Amino acid sequence: MSRKRGEVQFIHSTQLRAPGVASAEVQRLVHSHAARAAHAKVRRQRLIEYQAAKTSSGSEDERRPFSTAAAEIAMAAIPSPLGLLGSDRRDPFASFARHLNPAECYLLDYYIANVIPCSTLQRSQISYPGKVGTPLLNTQFVQLAATSASSLNGLFLVTCRHLSQHLPHNGPYVQLALQYKIACTRSLTEAISSSEMRFPISDSILALALFLAHDEILIGDGPSTKIHVQVAIQMARHNSAFDKTDLSVFPYDLIQSDM
Repeated sequence: MSRKRGEVQFIHSTQLRAPGVASAEVQRLVHSHAARAAHAKVRRQRLIEYQAAKTSSGSEDERRPFSTAAAEIAMAAIPSPLGLLGSDRRDPFASFARHLNPAECYLLDYYIANVIPCSTLQRSQISYPGKVGTPLLNTQFVQLAATSASSLNGLFLVTCRHLSQHLPHNGPYVQLALQYKIACTRSLTEAISSSEMRFPISDSILALALFLAHDEILIGDGPSTKIHVQVAIQMARHNSAFDKTDLSVFPYDLIQSDM
């Protein structure tokens, strides 16, 4: 039982679904991962064979059953959950609202490393003790986006739009931005139409409106930007958030200057 468990290999093959079209980049990443897994399996098999030959060359009282030795070697080849987490794991504790495929992990990294530093919040007056600009966005806005699948789509929308404007040939990001935007617009419409006005609107939905406004800013659509900002302001007023004084007002501070 332990031997079989030690030989199971999980190969991530999720294709980009935002909302559902695969890209060549994702396929390349999946194929590369599968090749590495195959090479690792060959190396483990060689290690098992070497250990078996070494064991059989010893005296009878020093020999152990091959199946036991092989199982121990195979289990040793698989990282223990008690060991150190790899630096390439973006969400090792599955804390995001949904699983991110390799392409979305790249988009998240790009958003933090490139989109946030370009934000006008860097030059704004929004601040809390010890936090301003990039640290504030990293610790508050990105974490807020991670709590909802729809707001994650908003983050990826802005990232794809930013990439499409900074790559020489746009790549697949124009199409991906369109797919994310359709998903975001649908989620925002459904959330507004289904919400009962006597209950507060979730911050993740308000963040989604801000992501849509950010996208309109990037493409230079002023009227649409104003519409999305006004929607966010109305939701914030509905939640009676502007009179709060603690950290829970975020992301409401982002739209204070637009009131």
